[in-house]
Amino acid sequence: VQTHKTDPVALGFWMSNIQTLVYFLKRDTTLVQATSEAQGRLSECMQDAYALLIRAVERELEPLVDPSLLAFESMPELFTDVVFEAEKPQLSSQQRLSSFFFGASGATSTTDSALPRKSSDGRPLRRTQTVLQKGRSRRGSLLAAVKPAPVSGPASASGEVPTWITCIERLRMSSQPLQHQPQARSSNLGSTVRQRPTSGDTFVSVRNSHDMSRPPSAAGSASTSTLFSGPSPRTVTYILECVLDLLDMCEMHPLVTWGIVRQIFCYLGSEAFNRVLTTREFCSRSRAMQIRMNLTLLNDWVRVHGRRLSAPQQQTKASSHAEEGSTQASVESLLYKPYFDPVVELLELLQCLSHLPDLAEYFETTAKMPALNILQQETAVANYRYE
Repeated sequence: VQTHKTDPVALGFWMSNIQTLVYFLKRDTTLVQATSEAQGRLSECMQDAYALLIRAVERELEPLVDPSLLAFESMPELFTDVVFEAEKPQLSSQQRLSSFFFGASGATSTTDSALPRKSSDGRPLRRTQTVLQKGRSRRGSLLAAVKPAPVSGPASASGEVPTWITCIERLRMSSQPLQHQPQARSSNLGSTVRQRPTSGDTFVSVRNSHDMSRPPSAAGSASTSTLFSGPSPRTVTYILECVLDLLDMCEMHPLVTWGIVRQIFCYLGSEAFNRVLTTREFCSRSRAMQIRMNLTLLNDWVRVHGRRLSAPQQQTKASSHAEEGSTQASVESLLYKPYFDPVVELLELLQCLSHLPDLAEYFETTAKMPALNILQQETAVANYRYE
């Protein structure tokens, strides 16, 4: 696990083996007592692999958040005529706030300095998009502090296809013949048995994704290379699909799959919110509309793949014809809304900020945005770019 900490395929392989071994050890009445200490060590190894797998996927997504979700323009022709007002350099952020709420008189009455606004821990609350394009990491996790060993940058940062995604595409090709097999005999009884490849046959020789020597198909390689050479929201959803396929091929427990996908969405939602709020290039009406359209594709992905995810909730007594719709609605409410509602409300505020006539309308509008606190609203107003 520690040797392949940046390889999701190897981590998924060992997570599958660990959970299977622990399961059979607990089923054996004799070994369950004799191997209690070993089970504890296996559980710790499982937790490490779980955290490293999530971190490895986040590491690939980090350089794609800006070009895929925030800076991507799906319909650039709608905003070709947008021109931004020139910012007065003599006005500080506090003076801009006073000018917004109280008019020009408030801007001239304050004596606040023109230094950049900072948070309580000294970090700046305004960043430029040019800083994000220098390849510097924007997050510091606990795992990075515990294991500071230097590793090479993700392939997605340079527009290349990650090796583990190429490996998953090869595994998909190897399992395609199994999908064309006839259905099991039990389907005659009214139930369809889903044919799936076994993890033992599929992952026996893929403990390291770098050992795969058989090249993928030319069509699949070309389409995947296009996704990463020109990032778009489809690039992010494709990575999510690869993660789901990997966990399915590893026959991972549904709750483990749910936890991994949920943590990835938590990372995407928080990163998108922080970058929009602190990057002035994103704080405008037109840019907020573009980002909102990009995030809609993530919501659509959750609706389409909701049946592949098992939300940890109690089974309801819903009828069979409404079960599919209720499952998709529950997955959307538990996976997408909790983590993307803050950034959606922030984008809605940026879209209507320049159309609010007075302070009363502003308070009435922000009262419908419970996910935004007053400090976040203040930062959004200070970084806002008027058109």
